[in-house]
Amino acid sequence: MKGWQKPKTTKLYINPPKAERMIMLWPDFKVVNSVVKRDQRQGAEDAHGFILVEGPGDVHIPWQESQMHIREDGIPIHKLEYSNGDLIYYMESFCSMDRIPVTYTRITVQNRTRRAIHAQLSLIPRSGRETELMGMNSDGYCSYEPRVELWGMRPSNWSMSEHTIRNDVYSILLQANEHVKMSWSGAEAGVPYHLRHVCKMQFEAGAESKTVIDIALAPGEGQAFDYNTAKRLTEKGWAEELALIQNVPQTDSPYYRRMFLHLISQMLQMIVSHEGESYTAVRQGGIERGIWPTEAVEYLVGLDMVGLYDHSNAVYEYFYQSQIKEGEDKGNIPSMIAPDWASNTGATLWGLSQHLVHRGDQERFSHFRQMLMDGYEWIERTRLVTTKDAYTGPGRGLFPPMSATDWVGANQSWCWTDAWNIMGLEQLAKAFAIFDDPAASVINQSYEQYMQAMKKILGDLTHGRELDEEIAITNRLGLAPTEPPWGPYHGDGPANLIRAGVIHTDSVTLVQVENYLRNRGLMRNGLCGLMTDSLILQGHAGDKWAGHTWYTSYAELCWFFAWLKRKEFHKAEETFQALVKYGMTEEFYIAERYADNDPTFAPWQPNGSGNGRMLMMMFAYFKEMQPVQPN
Repeated sequence: MKGWQKPKTTKLYINPPKAERMIMLWPDFKVVNSVVKRDQRQGAEDAHGFILVEGPGDVHIPWQESQMHIREDGIPIHKLEYSNGDLIYYMESFCSMDRIPVTYTRITVQNRTRRAIHAQLSLIPRSGRETELMGMNSDGYCSYEPRVELWGMRPSNWSMSEHTIRNDVYSILLQANEHVKMSWSGAEAGVPYHLRHVCKMQFEAGAESKTVIDIALAPGEGQAFDYNTAKRLTEKGWAEELALIQNVPQTDSPYYRRMFLHLISQMLQMIVSHEGESYTAVRQGGIERGIWPTEAVEYLVGLDMVGLYDHSNAVYEYFYQSQIKEGEDKGNIPSMIAPDWASNTGATLWGLSQHLVHRGDQERFSHFRQMLMDGYEWIERTRLVTTKDAYTGPGRGLFPPMSATDWVGANQSWCWTDAWNIMGLEQLAKAFAIFDDPAASVINQSYEQYMQAMKKILGDLTHGRELDEEIAITNRLGLAPTEPPWGPYHGDGPANLIRAGVIHTDSVTLVQVENYLRNRGLMRNGLCGLMTDSLILQGHAGDKWAGHTWYTSYAELCWFFAWLKRKEFHKAEETFQALVKYGMTEEFYIAERYADNDPTFAPWQPNGSGNGRMLMMMFAYFKEMQPVQPN
């Protein structure tokens, strides 16, 4: 492969906000609809969908040859396009705005020749585990390589009567012109299982004409529908949602305006209602249901920046009811269907404090005050372990060794956990002061003591190194830095100390850290977070992306804002443009990671916290700099 390529979009969200179904349009002309539950992470059994195959040979449409079309206004009514030479196939899909939505699809077949062509499409309906409908691979650390034959692994419980295909839960309603002949192919012996129980649609595609087939995937029996009417209602619903945006980046660029709107739409689509519950939660992205509060607050701060306070407020309510209410961990905020990070509570204080200041609502502050105080007191109790006279370990005044990230092991991850704690206490103290709460001074004192402890450790680690070209700062106190650095060093290393203000932006230490990263190729082409370990070390069977994988948006955010403060605008510009070029797809979908040797490697796409961080950078970019139009 020649050079770095822009990553590919592997799926498009089409579900509305606050749905309890996650519904996606995939580039190989399929729709998958699966349930969202509190206790389910990935691989939902209750998934339903269909895929279209083309021609009498039932050819699986090659996903990398299909084109995606997204709208200028950010509304997620998406369209696919695929040409086999004489015929062009279009697939447009969207959802109603309901909590359990109806999914509408219009198939248009365009004959661009001057002769009639006999054409056939087959619709394969299946239900079961969502990963098998996706193509066996999960939405994780792998390339997207779907095979329609794998749909034969799902026994079919669908049957067809007239123009409706049904199982016990969903219906697929079909509408087309009379010249489209539909027939049901059952369990004929000798036919591959994925081509049994399918609807075959045959028609004469007239010279230079279009054939239209409308499809509705609906819960229950379904109802007769008019595609254009349903589309207008969805357009209206989404227009109303996006009209609530109060703040936009200061740019007239159509490209960036379009990017902004699609980032917001994706974020709204990650707001979900868990099946059978009234609370509103937020997914991190991809097909995952997991909630990492440290990641989620980046997303929520992004929503607050654009003025969508009601949505972020609803998610903080979800965190409030999830907060531990008794015992020694009272006040801690756990992850949901995800590994617990010790930083979650500090990060939530950071995000919620800013949310309340943005809103300026005394009543909201009073409502969340107990949650905030309980979180603050949990942080202070946890730090007591390392402040006792008997404590002889490293990191006095910091958190004891705890699980900090998804990487296995309990370490004194001071660059990550403690940095998030001081960021949280800093914002908490500011919020309490703004709302004239008497606890503000006590919280601020805790913040200053915590920051002093962090700076003492930094001073001990850098003492006598002032003239060195570079410096490696350990991300695990008590352990010397390794070569290459251990774990997610791009995020839980010194970049986060810069973000938290422990390393000053005008310091020699910042320059030394940057030199260390650049000298080892960990910062290159504008990206700042080359991963230094392999998926194999985390239990995966293989990793053809090892040495090529960049964890995007987090390290870039830390360095981007540091370079703005240092007025090193050329560096900030390079990093922002690198995220536009390599950190997101043509359709503005951000993934958690980018592989410079494989554009189809796109885990956790789209990505909630990545979207939030991109919004933070967009607002600063257009305020502080003279932007350039991307190539």
